[in-house]
Amino acid sequence: MTVISVMKFNEKEGAMIADEQATYGGRKAEGAAKIDELSNGGKVAGVMGGSGSADVLRDVSMQTVKAIRENASNTQDGKSLANVLGLVMAQVKRQYIDGYLLAEFGLREADFQSGHRTMPDGARVSLDQSIMQRYQRILDGHDQAANQFLDNGILLLTYDSGGVQLYAASMALANAWPISGQYRCIGSGTDMADGELGAFLETLPREKREHIDIIDGITALLSATERASARNIGVGGIPIIRIVREGKLIKPGEDQSKLAAEIVKATKKGYVSKEFQREALEGLIYTAGDVAAFEESMWREAGDNRTKLDRMLRGYRSV
Repeated sequence: MTVISVMKFNEKEGAMIADEQATYGGRKAEGAAKIDELSNGGKVAGVMGGSGSADVLRDVSMQTVKAIRENASNTQDGKSLANVLGLVMAQVKRQYIDGYLLAEFGLREADFQSGHRTMPDGARVSLDQSIMQRYQRILDGHDQAANQFLDNGILLLTYDSGGVQLYAASMALANAWPISGQYRCIGSGTDMADGELGAFLETLPREKREHIDIIDGITALLSATERASARNIGVGGIPIIRIVREGKLIKPGEDQSKLAAEIVKATKKGYVSKEFQREALEGLIYTAGDVAAFEESMWREAGDNRTKLDRMLRGYRSV
């Protein structure tokens, strides 16, 4: 359960934000690493964020990183990184299906594809139709047990000499595909996050949608993550922020990210000004500014509303 949101601000800049909450065996935990970095060791790199089975996604990430490292000469742009990711996802899907079928039926996927099993004496026997139907249900996504490890999606933000590009990938296809719009969301929090980002883009004239102000874009992404956290089960914690700016990857710290999210919420509620929000986000996120100093500035900015702001941030409703 999660929400991953990515946005392309312009040809050289973009960002991805994820929540950090994960669910294991009916319990929730914070601190999940939902965004991973990809690089060919040169000037081609990207960040990927996944929704689905955290353990399977970790497997996808490790295998993708390994495949890119071993084939650095063939991954010279963002598109090639996306292609590797798509192929790895397809391979991992087959790997887990094969393991599931072997555990359930003592058969490999190749047996189901041929429709026969090989007996100890070498004879080939047709598989029972009921077993073949179970296999088809897995492929169609109707097997609940299998879906726990097969229903996975990934967003990818790449940057190379040609600029920034967004891609999506899932286990339904063996290739990643370019995202045509300025943003995309995946995960259980998609409904709220997508609505928030869609509303943001609706406020922009068409000519500005391909040249989104970097502070406005980050604000929208943080606000979308906060809304998803407030309304969706399994979404929460301190946002994980990754930003591409002029070919460099910016990774704000946990404290900077936490305060940035609080300032966005405070601005939306009217406790601090948009001018202060702009200054604070630029300092906290883009230049790793001093958290204590910006926090004190936030309280000063709130003025007579300091107590109300404090109560709002601590979850009181009567403010």
